[in-house]
Amino acid sequence: MNLNPIRYLENTITPFERWFSRFKDKKKMKIGWCGVFPPYENGGAAVSYYVVKELLKRDDIEVAVIPVNKKIEKKLFKGVVFCSIDDPALDVVIFSCLGHEFKKYALNTKAKKVAWQTIHYDPLVKAEEEQFKDIENADLKIFMTKWAEKKYKKLYNLKERVYVPFGVDTNYFRDTSKDLEKKKFQISFVSRAHYKKGIMPFLHGIPLVVQKCSDCIFYLHSPLDKFSPYFEEIEKKVQEMKKKYLNNFFVTNSWVPYSEMKKVYENSSILIFPSNNEGFGIPIIEAMSSGIPCIVSDVPPLNELVNNSVGFCLKQKKAEKYHNIAFPSPEDIAEKILVLRANPQIYAAMQERSRARVKKEYELKNCVDLLVHQAKGLCEKKSNSRKKNTETKASTA
Repeated sequence: MNLNPIRYLENTITPFERWFSRFKDKKKMKIGWCGVFPPYENGGAAVSYYVVKELLKRDDIEVAVIPVNKKIEKKLFKGVVFCSIDDPALDVVIFSCLGHEFKKYALNTKAKKVAWQTIHYDPLVKAEEEQFKDIENADLKIFMTKWAEKKYKKLYNLKERVYVPFGVDTNYFRDTSKDLEKKKFQISFVSRAHYKKGIMPFLHGIPLVVQKCSDCIFYLHSPLDKFSPYFEEIEKKVQEMKKKYLNNFFVTNSWVPYSEMKKVYENSSILIFPSNNEGFGIPIIEAMSSGIPCIVSDVPPLNELVNNSVGFCLKQKKAEKYHNIAFPSPEDIAEKILVLRANPQIYAAMQERSRARVKKEYELKNCVDLLVHQAKGLCEKKSNSRKKNTETKASTA
């Protein structure tokens, strides 16, 4: 991040702030949240933003944040307690999606350590995903997807492991299913402009749809990722589509503030998310929460979030023009868009089931309840262990 002095102070925790901010209620459990925060522009920062906001609503715990690299957009977290990883008051520290960085940040804490983890690839195939060696010292391993939890059970036969997904606040994301007659049929891509997100098959699918259905609108909500492979190829294709389809293709490259995320989906009809790999896929449950069917790659964990009742999971097909990176074909993407456009009843049924699925499986409050429940369980085990040791010493005295 390229920050000027003012922005640096607005987004950096100082030693004084960590010293001055202290917990207030000795009786409540103290949870530290260690992770990436805004102003970082990625999924990890989004998780920290939403979950910490939800944790702060609870009156049974106290929460302190431990931002990676001391970076956090402080105006988004007014009144929050900052602390160091070695703060003796902490009962539990939740390390959010740190993966290989877990060892580094967990080194000095005496609190119970919870690793809330994602994986992008099958750890049996991709060596870089064998993160258990990094999180083996965690007192509890929590996985954000059922796929990751099962893979690590098979690979390491973990006993202290559970599944707790990330969630969204369905009260924040308005149900747009009743607005069908009021809005245009808009197909949205919501993600970073990174090659592995499937931006190229999305762009190549535009002419295949427009030539058969000229009232379809495509919207690319995609902050530029200049570290993406083949970035110039992406830029060139985006500019080509903008010139050729002035009335059918629109682009927003700026980062959308969290307070405005729901507006991204209010005018959308379909979300296209043909990513090659993901740790979770936050835009998917955001879109589904708004009653928007999703078209995704048939890869885990995307096919865990989306089933055929709420959208389409498309098989990946390798093609030389995508540098041998597997994505759904543009033809397959276009076909499914046209199916939903031509069949209002199928589309409406998917809208209704999409929001219902998120409310059942990925409601933020319920997910945070599970997370806190696991943290409290660790504290109870620690307390019971101490009590047992005390009783044993007393009986042998």
